[in-house]
Amino acid sequence: MLAVRNFSRLAMPIIENDIMSHKHASLFSNPVRDRDAQGYSDMIRRPQDMKSIKTAITAGVRAVNAAIAEDDSIPASGPRDTSNVLLPISEDLVPPKGIVNSAQLEREVMRMFANAVMFNPGEDDVVQDAREMYESAAVSIANFRSAERTAAAESEKRRLEESEADELGQEDEEMGGMVEKGKRRRM
Repeated sequence: MLAVRNFSRLAMPIIENDIMSHKHASLFSNPVRDRDAQGYSDMIRRPQDMKSIKTAITAGVRAVNAAIAEDDSIPASGPRDTSNVLLPISEDLVPPKGIVNSAQLEREVMRMFANAVMFNPGEDDVVQDAREMYESAAVSIANFRSAERTAAAESEKRRLEESEADELGQEDEEMGGMVEKGKRRRM
């Protein structure tokens, strides 16, 4: 599974500034309780809200850091281009318990809006508010994911260039050694 180190530092501005500041955000800020909406837990198999999403992001970052600390093959720190790590899938790294990348974030935010529409099909105001907020959140998350992909592509390009430069440097050193040997033999 691809996990992003310090994902909360990257995702929280989108959550706080774009999603939670929306005029209809109060509908989605806390879990729905059965006493507030009878039958919700019977109809909605996997409820989602912004408080739970933020908690899952925090738990996901902790799980990523713990997995990195346990595995000696993963560098604990490094340059910016090592911000993504591949980890084995575990319960702590997948929703609803943990969110460790933008794809998971997008899926859980969209699940939150889908649940609102499914539970309130006859209430046009709630459905309209959910759809309006969905459109706004979808744009914010799409921009975030696009920037993330661009940064990852640039990082990969930089890594490949450094790798090629290292290979060329090794070849130059090897060739320099041969030249040295050739000069010594002639003398």
